[in-house]
Amino acid sequence: MLRKTNLIRKKARTKKKFKGMPAGVSFFVRSWQSMKFIKDRILSFTFIFGSLAYGLYHFFNQTIIEQSDAYTVTNELFTFISGKTFGLIFIIVSLLKLYAVICNRVQMKLTLYFILLCLWIILGACFFISFLEGYLNAAWIYCFTISAFSTGILSNSQDVKVRGLD
Repeated sequence: MLRKTNLIRKKARTKKKFKGMPAGVSFFVRSWQSMKFIKDRILSFTFIFGSLAYGLYHFFNQTIIEQSDAYTVTNELFTFISGKTFGLIFIIVSLLKLYAVICNRVQMKLTLYFILLCLWIILGACFFISFLEGYLNAAWIYCFTISAFSTGILSNSQDVKVRGLD
C-alpha cells in the first residue's frame, strides 16, 4: 500500500514538473530522463540482452548442444533438458530480470541477477571441463569474462547501497 502511495505521489510530482512547458520541451526532458535511466543501468541492460541473445541462439538452434564437441559436458550435465529448453531458461530469466530492472523491483533484480550469474558460471565450468578433456574451445573464457564483468552491476547499483547490502 505504501509503495502505491509513493508511486502516485511521484507521478503527481512528475506531471506538475512539466505542466507549463511546451510539448517539444517536455518531450525533450522526458527523453533525457529515459536516456539517463538507461545510462545508469547500462551494465544491467548489457547483461540482460547478452543473456537473452544467448538463450535465443539456443532456442532456435536446438541441436547445437548435442552436436558440438564443446558442449559435451553441458550435454551430460543437462541431459534431462533439450537445447530448446536450455535456451528457454536463459530467455525467461532474462525477460524477468528486464522487467525487474524497468519496474525497479530490488529483491527480484538481485535474485534474478544471481540466477543468471550462476547459469553463466555453470556454463563456463562445463566449457572449461570440455576444454580440459581435449575439446578445443574458448567459450569458457567468454563465460567467465561475462560473469566477472557482471559483478559491476552490484557495485554500481544504488538500490544495494541504500538497503545496506553493499
